[in-house]
Amino acid sequence: YDPVTNKFTSFKSFQTPRFSFGASVLNGQIYISGGLLDTSSGFLKSVERFNGNQWGFVAPLYVSRSDHIMVAFKGKLYVVGGLCNDLLDIEVYTPSMDLWKYGSDTTADLPAPRRYASAVVLHY
Repeated sequence: YDPVTNKFTSFKSFQTPRFSFGASVLNGQIYISGGLLDTSSGFLKSVERFNGNQWGFVAPLYVSRSDHIMVAFKGKLYVVGGLCNDLLDIEVYTPSMDLWKYGSDTTADLPAPRRYASAVVLHY
């Protein structure tokens, strides 16, 4: 959506169709993670990045999930909670290394499962 022209522009489809995924912008690129392929196929752990021209895969999440939080903070992406057995963990992505770190390697687990939530970084 362009607020100056008040118009939406469509662009290429994801590599893997999905819904109930996480999304965030980091370094001017859009990332999507996890989600569901359809109502009977289960959860996804794939992650895609849109570079302005096309979608491409980056390293997958450790844990398949949907309905989770994905937020950019200080040059990294954080994936938090979600559905797939009420997840408590946090995964952290470093784009320069194309690498996810999982759970207690990076942060403390959540005190309780979170799903259908959202997050935003105001200042850092």
